[in-house]
Amino acid sequence: MLDLTQEVTVSASATMSETLARISAEGRPASDTARFTIRWVLAHDPPIVFEDACRQFIETVRERTHGEVEVQLLTSDAFMGGRGGEDLSRTELVQCLARGEVEMAHTYVSTLGSVHEPLWALELPFLFRDYDHAEKVLEGPMATRLMDDMAVHGIRGLSFAYSGGFRILPSTGRRIEQLSDLAGLRIRTSGNPIPAEMYRRMGAIASPGALQHVAKRTLAGEIDAAELTFVRFLYTGLNEVYKVVNDTGHSLFMTMMAINEEFFRGLPEGHQEAIVEAGRRAGQIERGVSLAEEVRVKQALPELGVEIVSMDEARRAEFREVARSVYESFAPRFGQDIVDAVRST
Repeated sequence: MLDLTQEVTVSASATMSETLARISAEGRPASDTARFTIRWVLAHDPPIVFEDACRQFIETVRERTHGEVEVQLLTSDAFMGGRGGEDLSRTELVQCLARGEVEMAHTYVSTLGSVHEPLWALELPFLFRDYDHAEKVLEGPMATRLMDDMAVHGIRGLSFAYSGGFRILPSTGRRIEQLSDLAGLRIRTSGNPIPAEMYRRMGAIASPGALQHVAKRTLAGEIDAAELTFVRFLYTGLNEVYKVVNDTGHSLFMTMMAINEEFFRGLPEGHQEAIVEAGRRAGQIERGVSLAEEVRVKQALPELGVEIVSMDEARRAEFREVARSVYESFAPRFGQDIVDAVRST
């Protein structure tokens, strides 16, 4: 574990490459028994939340397939280097996964929604009551259906993960204590259309963009705030850019482990079962680590000079009411049945 009272910078990306290479090496069969190779691109930060999950996945797959399936972990940079080094967006990575240019990926649900729109329903504001509620949903039949339904696009989901948990709004100085404090704020969002409409109704301006460009865009004066999570905020060094974190908790930031459908179907049935079991367990481990790290980060930020701001309950209720007004536009589009199933869980 990192010492959260010390500076954490984006230079940790080099450590990520080394960590993934070490885990891959640990998971290689003792003898040359591998018949299948899974190249697994982990296309998000921070690495600390999925290190244990990766180890578990590799070990389970190796044991259950008697070493016939080897897993190689790649950062997105390493995968891009193998393609000639061209810049590759998260959306393009998903397209590579669907085409079978890589066997597995761990990336954002908001990005996967560009391929399978019903996934975007899970990012509706205040859909999940708390983490216990989310855990029941993500281990339930609706989550399984959403992952299986992606197969028509050439991708099969294996598990949902948090990679941080509920979203926050770090800002360059704006304290959001009531709805009116959002007026005119330029906020980095994902490509999901939901936050763009939500912030429009709040008087703010959504500015979609890649997470890895948040610091650069903020320092360039292009954005004033960004949708993030506590864990990503600190472990990518954004505490050096933002000194105010607005703990809005308005939606759940999720990622997914996903595998190419054609590759998956080409495996022996027993190997398929091993991968499904390992994927589900890896997701559970990652979610647990994410929640533990969120607690640690929230405790550490004040010592690092970062103020955490929360609304009182009355003003939060007003914020929640306006946020939920987007349901009328998006629930029918992405699946009212999904929304109903989550709420009734």
